[in-house]
Amino acid sequence: MVRVTISLSKIPTSYRIKDAFKRKGIYKVNETTVAGGILKEKGIKVCDAQTYINPPLPKWEPPKTLLPDFRLDIPAKPVNPEEMTKVWDISKSLTFTEGLEHACLLTKTQAFHGLPPVIQDLVGKYELVDQYPEKAPPTNKGQIKGGRDNVASVAKVGLANMSESKKRSESEQDRLVKRCIIQSQVCDNTMDLLPKRFDTENLSFRWRREYGIPPERSAIMLLKSLLQLAQSSGKVVPEILTDRRVMFNPSVNTTFSFQDHTLHYGNTAEICVFGSKMVPAPGNKTLVKDSANHKLLDMYPMSPLIDLREVDIKKSKKFHGILRNPLGHPCSNPQIVLDTFPPFMTAEKAAASGVISSFVVALEEARNRYGATDGDLEHPITVLNINSSESIFNFTVFQLNTLDFHSSSGVKNFVWTDYDNAMFVKTRCKPWTHPRRHYLPNKYSNYKSEVFKKFLAMYLYSYIN
Repeated sequence: MVRVTISLSKIPTSYRIKDAFKRKGIYKVNETTVAGGILKEKGIKVCDAQTYINPPLPKWEPPKTLLPDFRLDIPAKPVNPEEMTKVWDISKSLTFTEGLEHACLLTKTQAFHGLPPVIQDLVGKYELVDQYPEKAPPTNKGQIKGGRDNVASVAKVGLANMSESKKRSESEQDRLVKRCIIQSQVCDNTMDLLPKRFDTENLSFRWRREYGIPPERSAIMLLKSLLQLAQSSGKVVPEILTDRRVMFNPSVNTTFSFQDHTLHYGNTAEICVFGSKMVPAPGNKTLVKDSANHKLLDMYPMSPLIDLREVDIKKSKKFHGILRNPLGHPCSNPQIVLDTFPPFMTAEKAAASGVISSFVVALEEARNRYGATDGDLEHPITVLNINSSESIFNFTVFQLNTLDFHSSSGVKNFVWTDYDNAMFVKTRCKPWTHPRRHYLPNKYSNYKSEVFKKFLAMYLYSYIN
């Protein structure tokens, strides 16, 4: 006979666990039962043992005599309405409704299409030539000595007259510029996620993720490479190296008036070239006097401020021009402003933005020299502007003649614009035309050497007659 002990028998506990979860640890005595009636007759109150042993503490309430906690209540900053003023803000990526003429209306400017004659005469007159001819490739592939495979060798170029060395330098400058283009489009390790693109020829095609060099980075790289290539002409023109300096990411912040309204402009350009002397004004005094008869654009019934945003700023805020050294510095005159514009902006809209940027730099330079005046300038201020995207270049020459912006009559400012200059055409692949839908590399064609000739003429202006 086998004895079944308590340790060997299974005690059913499932119903007890379910009952405990159901009651949540609270057991009430039913007064309708016999035991409940007896306890009620004798006046015995049944309570929880845990509550009886450890009674709960009374709920704390903060005294009403103390001040509220300063850490919980953040006082609002007192704003005096008298210290604030309303202005119309002009951003860098602003697109004007009427394009270039709209920007000329806000800046009281007369526009001329094309470059000024003094700069147009320099286009193609001088070209960069390689003073170190290309050597034959080495026989040993493991040793590379000499040759022209290094991008840093771009600095070993000089300047020559086009009429004297046309046959020799006709293709050398183009080869150097093409190297800068390939460097900005292909020879870069950046692999960022590119925006999803679409093609009107096949809207239903499902594009995959593409990685590569963003268009904004390619535009900045090409702009810097071409500037470095233009600086290599300093071997023949030493004043370019001694009388100029380059500043990256300078900021400009200023306000100006337009028909009893205050306009505010704040921007950070990519590159600004300063010089020891002012840029000569391409417009003579006779042309300045004749500008009084020019009529600006009439946008009625639309307001010229339709694209601007009204914001509040402090009256005590100190506005400044381009962040640079004081006027006594040898190179303190802004000469060339180089900037980029996003791909979604058309060339004409970008040219209008370049007009505003050049106008603001010239305006602050005039205020820095002549103080706060509202009349015509005896010596106009001229600023050059080169605005580019991934492959398109806009050239702007702005001449500030007057600071009187309260009315549209009188002397006007001048601007010469030559926009929508495509240096090359970038053709992206169309995978649906391939039998296996492969993503082939981009193709670059239709190179135009005339664009860099204009770039070089803008850079050499005021240093070569």
